Amino acid sequence: MSAKRAIATCSTIRRRHPAPRCDERLSFVNDAFCRTFGMEREAALGQVFHLPVLDDRDEQDFPEGGSERKSRVVELSTAAGPRWFVWEDFAVAGHDGGVSEIQSVGRDITEQRAAELALADARDHAMTASHAKSRFSPP
Repeated sequence: MSAKRAIATCSTIRRRHPAPRCDERLSFVNDAFCRTFGMEREAALGQVFHLPVLDDRDEQDFPEGGSERKSRVVELSTAAGPRWFVWEDFAVAGHDGGVSEIQSVGRDITEQRAAELALADARDHAMTASHAKSRFSPP
């Protein structure tokens, strides 16, 4: 399986034209995008699509220029319910050197995020227990 095919099967990919030229209309979506957001490809293409963000703590403005990229962790409303993603936007340069499209790749990290939160919670409980125990230790 090629690297391009592997990415397409496990990551949500969308490509859109940047505003104001084309109103951020979708120019490409992969099968994972369609499954994730419960859309048919034919219905999605040419439409304006805004990510259904539930929580976005790392939101940044997209930088100007053709070689820029931004990455953030977002919680999105999906067909399967709320899910956490690492969402990356890449500027795609056109023939004139300006940004012709924005390609976005989303990787579902819901299970990883849940494990990280559980680990942090366990660490906090252990620290609390350790502090409580040290208060009762003889000097």
